[in-house]
Amino acid sequence: MAYVALYRKYRPRRFADMVGQEHITRVLKRQIETGQTAHAYLFCGARGTGKTSAAKILARAMNCLNPMDGEPCGTCAVCAMGDEALSTDILEIDAASNNGVDEIRDLRDKINFAPTVCRYKVYIIDEVHMLSTGAFNALLKTLEEPPAHAKFILATTEAGKIPATILSRCQRFDFKRIPQPLIEGYLKTVLDDLGVQYEERAVAAIAAAAEGGMRDALSILDQCVALGGELRYQGVVETIGTLDQSAMDRLVEDLRDGRVDRALAQVEEAYLAGKDLSLVLRDLMSAFCSRMTTAAEKKQPLEFYLRAIDLLSQGETAMRFSQRPRTALLAAIARIALVSRDDSVDGLVARVARLEDMIHRGWTVSASDQTAEPLWTEKAPSDAPEVPFGDPPVDAPPWDQEPPLPSDLPPWEEKEPARAVQEKKPALREEAKPVSSGQASRPEPSSGKESDRYQRFLELIRSRSVPAYHTLRFGTLMDDRENSVIIEFDKKGHVMAQALRIPSNAKIVEEALKEVYGPEAKISYVDTPEGAGEELPPLVEKAKSAFGADVIITD
Repeated sequence: MAYVALYRKYRPRRFADMVGQEHITRVLKRQIETGQTAHAYLFCGARGTGKTSAAKILARAMNCLNPMDGEPCGTCAVCAMGDEALSTDILEIDAASNNGVDEIRDLRDKINFAPTVCRYKVYIIDEVHMLSTGAFNALLKTLEEPPAHAKFILATTEAGKIPATILSRCQRFDFKRIPQPLIEGYLKTVLDDLGVQYEERAVAAIAAAAEGGMRDALSILDQCVALGGELRYQGVVETIGTLDQSAMDRLVEDLRDGRVDRALAQVEEAYLAGKDLSLVLRDLMSAFCSRMTTAAEKKQPLEFYLRAIDLLSQGETAMRFSQRPRTALLAAIARIALVSRDDSVDGLVARVARLEDMIHRGWTVSASDQTAEPLWTEKAPSDAPEVPFGDPPVDAPPWDQEPPLPSDLPPWEEKEPARAVQEKKPALREEAKPVSSGQASRPEPSSGKESDRYQRFLELIRSRSVPAYHTLRFGTLMDDRENSVIIEFDKKGHVMAQALRIPSNAKIVEEALKEVYGPEAKISYVDTPEGAGEELPPLVEKAKSAFGADVIITD
């Protein structure tokens, strides 16, 4: 006897045998029991979800001589002929190869003949969306008012291509993708029936690769079983043509930690090994989605995962239309790993989220770290001596001491230190009102040295979130009096102020602020005014230093 493929051998023969489509089989069985079957059905859904199988079961059930609970009995002459595709009254038509007007006209002429054996003459038109416009028009009138003995069951994977005039004349049933656990359970039943030993991971890999289609799962299983012996995970991975779980985990870790060289090397190795790059991208996207779900459950930042999934989606589109899909995938991989060089708002938010995740995992981020580029440091040249972050050079003057003035300056240029001049200015900062919306007016700096209270505030934030602390240090303290803290950000640091408004960071700052400054304290972020920090002509600088006054340049 000739070998029968598994998807044909284990095709459902009853509604009860169908997996994951109970919302459809329940309605169809009820219609069979009450005798209220429609004249036209439309079965929609992804490939391999059971549309054609359900159509054949429904055709046998409508004609069964002894239906039981809405199911075909499977023993009568009609059921036997239907199972072996011998009945002349149950006709299956492939619309992909019979899509012209002439074929539909021939069907319309023959439909008026009464069935020879069965109660109904049933026409199953598979992939009905492939019919031409003329063929749909030829089918329309017959579909609207067929003879009493005629039934139509249309099946398609693309319901959007079917004319609305056809849709309105059919009862529509949408088949869902079958969940992976249900596919795994059915595959185990098949393997037990075949007497094949298996690994749990191997069955799970087949179910995941099927993407919700039972027929695809059985086809992959058929290939893997042909290898003989026990069904092993490594054999399944080689048959499917994707990366195994350990390699996928390494790739995700390298992308998350910014190791672009290792990530690109892994993809290149998979390409040389003959792996299907579209499957590699699909599995990588699934891996990021899984980790994003886990991070959401643990209340961790999601921005890096969202950016990675978005870039992979763009890469998938590029691979589909590119003549060099490998290049498109490598470009997407590089963009994900090089998040530390993305200066856009989304890129900076993703960088902060990645750093928080690294610190949560126990990373020690330093200026010499080559695997991850911290947002708050810059790498020193390789030939420069490494200086601990936050400590001044040995020969540098103390932070609160002004550098000495040259001794040969004329008497009128011997000025007081800039900090002393600042302290003589009117305390305009006292007029600023504390606001929380970030639109505060800009006062003058209170002093050149941060207060002890502000230092405690920063240390408290550092103990709870190092990324938030370093992001806050991009700004300059302008005022911290009377329950109000105002921090100024220049043009480059403006984006960092946006990062501080992310809910997770804003909550940390707000809690630390209330603990140090009181429950009514407010913090505001202001931008440096246009023109601030621009260099003035030398003579104007001398005059400004000598008189301690602000300079306004007019035309």
